[in-house]
Amino acid sequence: TVEVTTQWDFVTVSISDTGRGISPKDKPLIFDPFFSTKSGNVKKDGGGMGLGLYVSNEIINTLQGYIDVESAPGQGTTFTIKLPLEMK
Repeated sequence: TVEVTTQWDFVTVSISDTGRGISPKDKPLIFDPFFSTKSGNVKKDGGGMGLGLYVSNEIINTLQGYIDVESAPGQGTTFTIKLPLEMK
């Protein structure tokens, strides 16, 4: 599910899924480069390189925004991105 709202000088994008969620021990690490909870061969098994969230976070920070994550194992994850409508 994707939701987009604007309030004051910000746009907020929330992206939610109902997947397996992120464990509390992994949550502090998900924005680190090369960290992945997916195992196996990247091409063959669909494993990850661990760069997607890292690169996303870097872009969001460059745009003077921030990203937050809420997750519970077995209940899915919501990423909330908040970006200024105008850069200073």
